[in-house]
Amino acid sequence: MPGFTLLKKISTSPSYLWNPDKNPVLRAIFKPLVYNQFCAGTNPSETQAKISQIKHLGFSGVILSYGREGQIHEASPGSDITDRSASCGDQELELWKRGNLETLDMITAGDFLGIKMTGCGKSITNDLLQGNDPPKSFTDAINALVQRAKTQDCRIWVDAEQQAVQPTIDRWTVDLMRKYNRDGQMIIYNTHQAYLKASRDKVEHQLQLAHREGWTLAIKLVRGAYIENDIRERIYDTKAQTDESYNSIVRDLLIGNIKGVPTGQNFPHMRLFLAGHNPYSVSQARNLVRTLQNQGTLKILPEFGQLQGMADQLGCELIQQGEDTLAQALAAGTSPMAVPRVYKCLTWGSIQECMQFLVRRAVENRGATGALKDGMPALVKELRRRLVDMFHENIVGVELRSAAVFSAWRFAVFGGQADFLFGGLAVGSAGCIAAFGNVFPRGIVRVFELWKEERRKNALELQWKLSWAEGYTKGGVASVKFAAAVMTAETADIEGAVGLFKPRTPCEEHDEGVKKRISELVGSLRDLEDD
Repeated sequence: MPGFTLLKKISTSPSYLWNPDKNPVLRAIFKPLVYNQFCAGTNPSETQAKISQIKHLGFSGVILSYGREGQIHEASPGSDITDRSASCGDQELELWKRGNLETLDMITAGDFLGIKMTGCGKSITNDLLQGNDPPKSFTDAINALVQRAKTQDCRIWVDAEQQAVQPTIDRWTVDLMRKYNRDGQMIIYNTHQAYLKASRDKVEHQLQLAHREGWTLAIKLVRGAYIENDIRERIYDTKAQTDESYNSIVRDLLIGNIKGVPTGQNFPHMRLFLAGHNPYSVSQARNLVRTLQNQGTLKILPEFGQLQGMADQLGCELIQQGEDTLAQALAAGTSPMAVPRVYKCLTWGSIQECMQFLVRRAVENRGATGALKDGMPALVKELRRRLVDMFHENIVGVELRSAAVFSAWRFAVFGGQADFLFGGLAVGSAGCIAAFGNVFPRGIVRVFELWKEERRKNALELQWKLSWAEGYTKGGVASVKFAAAVMTAETADIEGAVGLFKPRTPCEEHDEGVKKRISELVGSLRDLEDD
């Protein structure tokens, strides 16, 4: 695909012409079109603003990664890719450490820091290729990250990478879990790729090891993202096989059916994060969680996560299902079941660094064994829509009357009725668009002004009065028109307003009794507009 080839070229080219961080023309195109939709930001200010927007939508938190990482081409375990210059290696490692400490500064309790070990530079990558023990410089750097994460009550997940380095990454990560995932604390997560034929064996081995040695296994399960430059014979031959691998591992972990460890009530305590964009897998996992909870046999309450800008509807559906579960329990007066937390995964850094991340995600979502058409058409369609949107600056918002989901931070969001104003402002809306504004425009504006002045109690008191009045004008166009005729039209010195404001066919006027009640109510609150 030409578009995909272009993204790959931009993500790796050393040329000034093809680097969007240096070429202002490319930057003007790719930053709003691609980067801003799928990444967190190029600096802490942009990144924290995006995180705040995501949490306002109801997500439990974020997984934030620093965009720097290494790419290994035509290398295999045991290869040597560097001259092991000590000064260069130390500088690269220090840059990686500082970048991840800065990333931790941008997240809060409950969030994740995502790290890639190849981001440490060529010297550490060479150790990974050679199967060496971690050098002291790396151990010191990772310990600094873990200590900061513990202080902030954050967690760290270690991303999977190419098979040339993955065996050593697994070994180093298990050592970190062995050290830090004890005494009820789960700080380090290892990533398992279900498209690998050995994925189930690795889950079983690490869970057996954790149970035997007395520490807690925490894993993130993904399908896999390195098919284009990984060892092909280690990967399942078909997408169906990869899907079955992923879904069966999830099923057996949730029900506690893993070879070599106790079952039932004695199943080892562990943590599971399900990262994926496959609707069937997500729905199947969520339904199984609910069924096992009802039976009292759920062994692990998983957490879910999707990449920012991809499969947004899945995350929103999971959030809504959780809220519905809690609301039903509240209405029934029963103790609510625990609901899975839902996260968004983002990367931050320069545009070119993050482009490398996006290219791999596009590969992953087109199918774990190379079925290009599985995920890419939706991605291309979405990119095309966003490109068109760039040239329609007059579009400032959309009105949704269904369960449609969209990236709310791309628009100013308004409530659809005046009695939504206070509650809407509390969760980040820009205001309201309401027919009742024709009746009490000053009163509605005053609620908005009091909110902005942080006089929340006064705003709520005024909102209550206006909402009471609005209840009598929700009978349709006729109610609003009559209320405006006896209120704002009179203030504006419009003569004969009751006749002028009569509803047009097919709407009918209210009878005199309804008109009288509206007139009395509006009149009793006239002082709100006269102040």
